[in-house]
Amino acid sequence: MTTDSEEMGSRLAALRLRLIRDVPVVRGRALQLQLDAQREIARHLAAAYPEQLDPVSAAALVGAFVGAVAGALQVLLDDPDQAADPAIVQAALRRATEIALTGWTATTPTG
Repeated sequence: MTTDSEEMGSRLAALRLRLIRDVPVVRGRALQLQLDAQREIARHLAAAYPEQLDPVSAAALVGAFVGAVAGALQVLLDDPDQAADPAIVQAALRRATEIALTGWTATTPTG
């Protein structure tokens, strides 16, 4: 059962996505914010894992992750039936994340 706030959040998210897709200035601003966030995340990642990641490899890892999620979302948004199903969206984003992080998770010791 969804609450009014969840439904409103869903409608607001759909509106934001539609504006990003359809209004060039909004798309440009969203991409600028995404790039700024990627750079900051990469800096923090390189600082947290200095033995495994230099600034270039951290940026590549973040770019692979963000690109994988953005690409998967774009495909989902092109098909409204898929985009409307949270289970499909969640599974697709999980798969995209796994693909993007395969090299990192395969070489990074756990625990």
